[in-house]
Amino acid sequence: MATTAERTTSRTTSSTTLVILATAIAAWIATIAWIRVDDMSAMPGTMGMGLATFTVMWGLMMTAMMLPSVDPFIRMYEMTVSTHRTRRLVALGGGYVV
Repeated sequence: MATTAERTTSRTTSSTTLVILATAIAAWIATIAWIRVDDMSAMPGTMGMGLATFTVMWGLMMTAMMLPSVDPFIRMYEMTVSTHRTRRLVALGGGYVV
């Protein structure tokens, strides 16, 4: 049986990692599409958006950039959780995004 250290250094891709990467890629695609449609290349500050629209754009950008950085922590947490795994992992990932 592998030790915790051996499992954390394993380079296999877990389903959790794939979900995290797919979410980040989707957020990148949405962000880039939004920027191309609204041509925000030269606008400062909130880029001429209202508060609600800017908050959604900010959330997309944060998801795209920051979610992959939490993958090692989520994978470690995934190894320690034994009950209600899916619900707890979704809550952790969702809480991080929120």
